[in-house]
This record gives sequence, C-alpha cells and structure tokens, in this order.
Amino acid sequence: AVGDHHHYRSHHHQQHQQYSSTQSTAACSPSATAALRGNSSNHTAGSTEVEILEDKKGRRNGGVPVYYEKGRFLGKGGFAKVYEYTEQKTGQKVAIKAVQKASLTKQKAKAKLQSEIAIHRSLKHPRIVRYLSHFEDSNCVYIVMELCAHATLNE
Repeated sequence: AVGDHHHYRSHHHQQHQQYSSTQSTAACSPSATAALRGNSSNHTAGSTEVEILEDKKGRRNGGVPVYYEKGRFLGKGGFAKVYEYTEQKTGQKVAIKAVQKASLTKQKAKAKLQSEIAIHRSLKHPRIVRYLSHFEDSNCVYIVMELCAHATLNE
C-alpha cells in the first residue's frame, strides 16, 4: 500500500510504532520517531516530566494491534496539527491530533491538555466529535478522534 503505515495500540487496542528515524527533535506526527505506547484511561496529574499517560505499556483488551495509513492534513492550532488516518483492517477513517511535548514544558499547559483529554473522553453526544483514544511517543501526545464527514462545522 502507498503512504505512511503506522502500527498503534489504543485504549481499545495498544499503540506501538517503529521507525528508522531517531531524532529527538522530530516534528509532531505519528510518522515521527520512536515507539508509540499508551493507555487512554490513565494520566499523571502532577509529574515533573512531560508525561500524560501513566501506563505507557497500555496493556488493555488483549493488545490487538491497529494499523493506520496517514492521509490528508486537516488543520492546525496554536500547539497541534490534525491529520486524517485510515485504519488498514477496517477502512475506518479517524482524525489524529498531535501536540508537541515541547509546547508542554509548563505545568499549566500540561494540565490543560490533561483536562482536555479527560473532558473529551467524558463527552458522549451525537453533535460532539467522539474521542477514541490517546497515546504518546517521545516527541508528541496524540489524540485519536472521530473524523467528521463534512469539511467544516457549518456543513
């Protein structure tokens, strides 16, 4: 298949990804460096390191791997970029928001992201983008979300 292929394990599955690049300054993208691991249900509120996930091994639901292919760029904000990804096995399209850990050096920024994740996971409504999982690597924290069918909120 064509494109970037990624092997994740999410809160429904576990994330794990291997790459040839080892640069610690790699851009925030699941195609960047290292092994992606995480548990979407746990986070550390007061750690001194930039660590969002308490159990980086993320052993849940049998650890069935999920493979994604990177798609189009969807948008960016002050600290994050969002891309479309397609799960290889099911063809399900998702949006993955990538937040650089370099932007989380202050406790306030880290707490804000932890709060965003906790709030987003708790929201269940047909008009709110559905949270699916989150994970991290050495460079970024990733939030996996439902991909909206329309291009803009107005549509």
